Amino acid sequence: MCRSFRKRHRISSICVCRTIRPVRRSQNTQLQEWVDYANKNGAIIIYDAAYEAYISEDDVAHSIYECEGAKTCAIEIRSFSKNAGFTGVRLGFTVVPKDLKRQMFPSMVCGQDVMEQKFNGAPYIIQRAGEAVYSEEGKAQLKEQVAYYMKNASVIKSGLQEAGYTVFGGVNAPYIWLKTPDQMNSWEFF
Repeated sequence: MCRSFRKRHRISSICVCRTIRPVRRSQNTQLQEWVDYANKNGAIIIYDAAYEAYISEDDVAHSIYECEGAKTCAIEIRSFSKNAGFTGVRLGFTVVPKDLKRQMFPSMVCGQDVMEQKFNGAPYIIQRAGEAVYSEEGKAQLKEQVAYYMKNASVIKSGLQEAGYTVFGGVNAPYIWLKTPDQMNSWEFF
C-alpha cells in the first residue's frame, strides 16, 4: 500500500484483486492494513476473491473476512470462472455483510432492490451448475482442475528458469511473469 498516496488523498473505495500479483510480503498483514484504513476513513473495499481456490500458502487469506473489522467495510465478490471453468457462462456471487454501513452504500436492501430491477438472475441451469461446484463430487473435480492448472504453471516456470529467465508467480494463482532481458519491452521480446 502506498502510504504517501494515502496521506495526500482521501480514498473512498478500494478495489483489491489478489493473489495474482508477483509482489510478496505478508499478504494477510497488507490486507489488514487496507481494512484498518477503510474503517478509519469510511471507505469501502471491493475484494475480488476469484482465485481463492488456488491459494496454497498459509499467510494468504482465503477471504477478506478473515481480517478483523472487515465486515464493517468490505464487500467480497467471487466468480466461478477461475476455479470451476465458468468463463463463458458468468456466474458468481457477492457477499455484503449486514454490518456494512457506509454513506455511499447505506443498506443491503437498497442494493438488492436495484439488482432485482436490473437483473433477473442467472439461468436455472447455470445456477444448478454453480450448486454442483459445492457438492462433494464438485469439490473433488475443482481440486483436480486447480491442481492441473498449477502443475502447468510449475512446468512453465521451471522451463523459463532453466532457460535463464527471472520468473515470478505460479504460487496462489496459475500465472507466470518473467523479466525480459536487456530492458526489452514485451512487444520486442515476443
